[in-house]
Amino acid sequence: MHGRGRLVTDTVYRQQYSTLPVWLADHGIGTGAYGWLIAVNGGVILCLEIPATVALRRRPPLPIIGTGLVLVGAGYAALAGGPYIATAVTMKVLLTAGEILYKTTATAHVADSAPEHLQGRFQSLYAGASVSGTVLAPPLGGALYGAAPGALWPVRAVLAALSGAVLLTAAALWRRGAVGGGGEAEFATGVPDGADATRRRSGWRAGWASAGRSD
Repeated sequence: MHGRGRLVTDTVYRQQYSTLPVWLADHGIGTGAYGWLIAVNGGVILCLEIPATVALRRRPPLPIIGTGLVLVGAGYAALAGGPYIATAVTMKVLLTAGEILYKTTATAHVADSAPEHLQGRFQSLYAGASVSGTVLAPPLGGALYGAAPGALWPVRAVLAALSGAVLLTAAALWRRGAVGGGGEAEFATGVPDGADATRRRSGWRAGWASAGRSD
């Protein structure tokens, strides 16, 4: 489920590398300012990714991923404030916060969920969603911007927010249905309880610690 959400959100997320610089230039904001926006991304990740790893390593993954997707949508919604440096920086901070939550968490969750003998296949298929987002983002974003410039950011915001809402709803339903057996333990830790719990918990922490995102 979150693979489809990842594809939609990655297509939205990567507008920052395609239509965003065009949009900024069309409104008189130069390439130097865009370069600083990219630097904001790296700075926020540098400051927050490790603390987020420590704080969230024992939390269930689906709500984290869903929240990250919603933050990506909120980032693009911030551009409704107009083509200004302040709104662009706000967008970039929200986008980066969403990236920290959804990219690493989702990659680690796929690794934890895959059967032992299908780890590589699961990771390859999941990485394919990210690559597909990279391929689809420029032509789809460019076509929308050319046809309806005013709709670009609202549409992107809604798509990412809806993807996040679907995951958050799925997480809530999973929590409601996790009664008896190992269901509660699995939801509480984000990994299954039972014979392979140690391996999967280790994979979850390792996935976070290595920041092994499918960028």
